[in-house]
Amino acid sequence: MVIDSYTPRLSGCLQGYADITLDSGLMIRGIAIFERGGDRWTKLPSRRWKDRAGEWREEAIMVIPDRDRKAAWDRAVLAALDRYTGEVR
Repeated sequence: MVIDSYTPRLSGCLQGYADITLDSGLMIRGIAIFERGGDRWTKLPSRRWKDRAGEWREEAIMVIPDRDRKAAWDRAVLAALDRYTGEVR
């Protein structure tokens, strides 16, 4: 996996957004990067819309349903991001 770009966007625990290319060639844009209390995690892109009551709703576009695989995904993305930004963790 390669980080193509990273855009810092500090808001609460949101740190920014990463665009990546997987070894297969699949490109994923807008992976949210979060950090709180020393813990870091990612969120795959989702779509937002307003429901009939005018409330914002969100739906996942891509899902990693297994907790262990999601943790492995987070570690891989965050390690690639650290290499991209030059951060040592």
